[in-house]
Order: sequence, then structure tokens, then C-alpha cells
Amino acid sequence: MKKLEIIGLLIMGLLFFVWPIAHTATLRDLLLVLNLALFGYLAWQKGWPGKVLWELSLPAAILLAFTLWMYVVAVFISAETAWSLDEIQSQWWRALVALLIGVFVACAAKDNSRFSRKVWFVLLAVLLLHIFIVDWLGV
Repeated sequence: MKKLEIIGLLIMGLLFFVWPIAHTATLRDLLLVLNLALFGYLAWQKGWPGKVLWELSLPAAILLAFTLWMYVVAVFISAETAWSLDEIQSQWWRALVALLIGVFVACAAKDNSRFSRKVWFVLLAVLLLHIFIVDWLGV
């Protein structure tokens, strides 16, 4: 496994661990940017955008239409336009970046079953750790 893949797994695991913790917005944003850059580079090495972009064109068009609809509703329908736009900016764009990171991770793990298994292991291990922490605090 390459060093960049190992670093990417560590940063991705850290992002998954930090994401549900309150008061970590700056760290989340930093980890999002690092993940986007690193896995974007790894996906580009594997041939992004290429065929993947064509395969994702319909879901991307639906997502774009939904995003535009949210802006139309926020500007023309909402009684609290500034608040609605702020919520879209603060929440929706982070989610879109996370989605793009997921696409990049999938492209980087394509045709590499070893790396793909390690991605699944890291994600499931971090989520299992969160379950144990929540259960421990609940007891």
C-alpha cells in the first residue's frame, strides 16, 4: 500500500471520528479539505473523471437541481432569507464536499480490493468505536 493511501485512511478515519463531536467545526473543515485534496489526487491518478463522470451524470444533475431548488426557496419563498441562505452555506456545502470525497475514495479504491477492504475496515472501526463510547457514557 502506498504512503498516500495510508495517510488518506488515517485522515478519513479521523474525520469520521471527529464529525459527530460537538464544537469541532474547524477541525472538521480542515479534515474535509485534506481528504478532498488527498483522495482527489488519488482518484486523478486512477483516471478521474473519465468514465466515472459519465456514470454519475444523472445523480449529479438531480443533486444540482435540488441544490438550485433550495436556493430558490430560500430567496423567494422563505420568510427568513438570510437565515436560510446561511444554513445552506454552513450545512449543505459541507455535505456536498463529503459526498465528493466519497466519490473520490471510490475512484481511488477502484480495481484495488486490498485498499477497498481497508477503507471499509477504517470506516466500520471508527463507527464501532463511536457506538462503544456512546454506550459507555450511557451506562
